[in-house]
Amino acid sequence: MTLNRLYLMVTTLLIAAVVSACGTVATPDWQVADAGEAEAVEAIEEDEALEELEVEPTVAPTSTPPPPTATPTLVPTNTPMPEPTATVAPTEQPTEEDVTEADGDVVAQAIAMGDLENGQTIFNATYNTSSGPWICASCHSVDESQLRLVGPGLWGIHEIAETRITETGDEDVVVYVRNSILHPNDYIVPGDDAGPYPENLMPQNYGDLFTDEELTDVVAYVLSLGHE
Repeated sequence: MTLNRLYLMVTTLLIAAVVSACGTVATPDWQVADAGEAEAVEAIEEDEALEELEVEPTVAPTSTPPPPTATPTLVPTNTPMPEPTATVAPTEQPTEEDVTEADGDVVAQAIAMGDLENGQTIFNATYNTSSGPWICASCHSVDESQLRLVGPGLWGIHEIAETRITETGDEDVVVYVRNSILHPNDYIVPGDDAGPYPENLMPQNYGDLFTDEELTDVVAYVLSLGHE
């Protein structure tokens, strides 16, 4: 055996003895550090990979959709609608031909010159007179009964007035009826079985309440009662 081989054998035995005595050979510190850094880097890379793979959580829609917003319903009020006002058809005004045909008959001419529907409206309207609220129709009947209400009936007044114009001095029947409205106390008609008609029974200021046109219309209406 050569010297070199002997030296090698001795050295090997010594190393084996040392290993047996001390256990596993410790890993050098620089290797541990390198391994820790590698693990740290690997951990960071894994985290980044996981972040890239992460998906935003999706909110699952509810199976029952939210109820729609209720639309308020308008409840009709109990206020009744006003009744429509009846419209009176205007009466055609008389033409010059109508008036000409009535020449010689002052009553027919007066009727032709007036608006009979307006005269009737005035006759049935309430006026605040010097005697208080007053309605012609409340005091005078206008049918064939000639019923006495407060004042005498007016049916056929165009004939009745013929017997009175000589007493009043009025020139004709039309003037008589007109003056009976404007100046009722100038001539008070005779009474009947119910007694005489007193003075101031009829308001004295219709001349202040009616226009000339309205007076013409109401005279025409009164004269038309029972006139053919």
